[in-house]
Amino acid sequence: MLQFGCSNIRNIAAAMGIFEAMPSTSADGFNPIRCWQHSFAVARLCEQLTSAKHPEQAGTTYLAGLCHDLGEILFRTHFGTEYALVREVQRATSLSLKTIEQQMLGVTQKELSFLILRCLNLPSVIRDPIESVHHAGEPANAVGRILRLANGYVNGLLLAASGTQTLSPFTIAECRRATDSD
Repeated sequence: MLQFGCSNIRNIAAAMGIFEAMPSTSADGFNPIRCWQHSFAVARLCEQLTSAKHPEQAGTTYLAGLCHDLGEILFRTHFGTEYALVREVQRATSLSLKTIEQQMLGVTQKELSFLILRCLNLPSVIRDPIESVHHAGEPANAVGRILRLANGYVNGLLLAASGTQTLSPFTIAECRRATDSD
């Protein structure tokens, strides 16, 4: 016979309440649970890629991986209705999403996501690599390079946060530079 303690039942009820409280998938395919799953996978891979040569940085890269989509998650869960209107206008016009975001919101969704990260007071050792990964080009620091590599790898495993994520190859040199390998 199976016995459940009060704390186990409380934990199960709390978990169910959390999943019920999560917003459903939006019309453009954004799903906060999928995004969190992606973030956990990126965080774990960041930790694994770092721990062999630089175990003292494993916690930092894990947190950067875990938080790398936090700005978008918070933006989309708090401003989902407004962003749905932006997407409707984008579908109805030939204008780029960035242009419509600028016109309707005053800033882009990416810029708002960065602002959210700053308002959360994330330490710069976590926030800077996240911002560098979301900009074009190779990140300047080791945490950013690991984060970019892990994010691309997780997307390649088809665990992308959304259907709009792009896939891109990595050169052997990029992998070596990111992991500090010979």
